[in-house]
Amino acid sequence: MNTALYRVEFLPTEQKIVDTTEFNYGKNLETNYYDHFLEVYGSIMDKINIPVDFLVSVNNQIYTSGGDYLQNLNACIKGDFIDIFKLTQNPQHLGFYIPLDLLDEFLQSFDEENQFIWFDNGTILWEYFYEKVRQEEFNHLPSRYASTFFFDTLENCNYFLTSHRDGIGQARNVELLETEKVFKGDMNIMDTINNSISRDQLMELIRQYWKGEKSGDPIIETVFQGKFQFTN
Repeated sequence: MNTALYRVEFLPTEQKIVDTTEFNYGKNLETNYYDHFLEVYGSIMDKINIPVDFLVSVNNQIYTSGGDYLQNLNACIKGDFIDIFKLTQNPQHLGFYIPLDLLDEFLQSFDEENQFIWFDNGTILWEYFYEKVRQEEFNHLPSRYASTFFFDTLENCNYFLTSHRDGIGQARNVELLETEKVFKGDMNIMDTINNSISRDQLMELIRQYWKGEKSGDPIIETVFQGKFQFTN
């Protein structure tokens, strides 16, 4: 299959033929450090539609402030619920509540072995939801973790380079040699969302991505599994 594509590379490479079983996105993320947080986070979020950044905020505030933050949390109790907006003062959290038993389930999961850690509400969280929706509803499509990414225009490749990598790296030509799985999705569907989006809204946007739907200003990325080579 001889299809010219572009890829952002950060370091020069002499490797001619690349196999995505060894060279893929997941190996660069190093998510193991966050395994416990993501496991308990996912367990709670499966049960309630709240802003996706709330439990991240709770975790990070306890990590940095400890008992002082827990006092603020207790002041926001309304009956058997926590008023999320009252606690965070984030206007996008207005009208959202979490039952005390769910919040307690989240908090009690941390102990000496699984301590609170700083969690950046960014790439790792988005990729968690990408993979969750894919596994549950689009399992025939390639996992982003086990893939690498290309762009079919230099313009889109440079957009990614400047908007996601601060201009660090260079666009390289690639040619596909053996294709196991491939998917084309519009990365711009997710690029414009706010971290305080609700779980249900986020998962609907990710469904649009995996369905191959396009935004008004699409940036198409190729999610690829197989073998490829760098050309000129």
